[in-house]
Amino acid sequence: MNFLFWLSFIYCGVSRFRYFLYSLHFLKSKKASLPVISIGNLTFGGSGKTPLAMDILSFLIEKNYKPALLTRGYKGNWEKKGGILSDGGKILGSWQDCGDEPFMIAKNIAKAGIFVGKDRFSSAQMAVKLGFNIALLDDGFQYYPLARDIDIILYETSPNLPRREFDSSLKRADYILVEKGLKKEMKRKKYMAGKNIYEYEIKSKGFFELGNEEKQIPLSNLKSKKALAFCAIARPERFLHLLHQHEIYPLYLLKFPDHHSYPSSSMVKIFKTAKKLQAEILIMTEKDAVKVTESLPMLEIPSFYLKIELKPENKFYSQLLSFLNAHFSGQ
Repeated sequence: MNFLFWLSFIYCGVSRFRYFLYSLHFLKSKKASLPVISIGNLTFGGSGKTPLAMDILSFLIEKNYKPALLTRGYKGNWEKKGGILSDGGKILGSWQDCGDEPFMIAKNIAKAGIFVGKDRFSSAQMAVKLGFNIALLDDGFQYYPLARDIDIILYETSPNLPRREFDSSLKRADYILVEKGLKKEMKRKKYMAGKNIYEYEIKSKGFFELGNEEKQIPLSNLKSKKALAFCAIARPERFLHLLHQHEIYPLYLLKFPDHHSYPSSSMVKIFKTAKKLQAEILIMTEKDAVKVTESLPMLEIPSFYLKIELKPENKFYSQLLSFLNAHFSGQ
């Protein structure tokens, strides 16, 4: 058995033990004074939690709620001490303060509050003080210190990904989201019987010029160019697959570790690779774009990024809205 199997087995065991401690009240979850919706998964990285968070935040704002995202801010300067990235009006920090994904969300969802830090209960209480009335807990399925009203799981079907929890933990989920076309198959699985299962699609929102978020680039402008692609995400093969769907076939895909900060050595590597391959353009993900916007133009190579969205089926939002209406009408 390989290393990832044993790592997954150990992590799943630890996670189950922690849940056991909370379920028997040896450790206690704190209840925030606003409803908390958690987004999570059972595997490490790459399941689509960030685009789902963005879609749910947009939906809540459209329905006249004031949502706040509670996120750890992985590898950001504020991860331990906490901080407010966005007060729902303006961005108050940098991607270095909060991490790449929260900053990307803040840039896209201006009216959402973004609260960063390991102590998500403190973030929730801070959100209440600033007038937010609902919290979205990012990557929260294994975060037991904060009580949740709804647990949403993005279920990843690939058997090769390292896991955080066994499938038996799906019994705790309120809603399970699976990729389009898999609902019938999932309903037959042991721990999904009787569960609220909904499908989602990952869609492209188009290509944009680096540093100019308003300028969407016609696909025809990119297809004929020799492209070097690069990314620092958990599932780089998904990015490459999306490019191929747009009939863009990069000369090469440079892969960096997830949440990579792109120091100067990485920029040099990108430049040297582009020069060697005689690449005419650079293409990256939106998550990468937030970290290289300032340094990449120095390479003097036209640069573009792909925006994506994750769209659950309408029935999912109907159920979510029913819960929220019941909650707020009962206050």
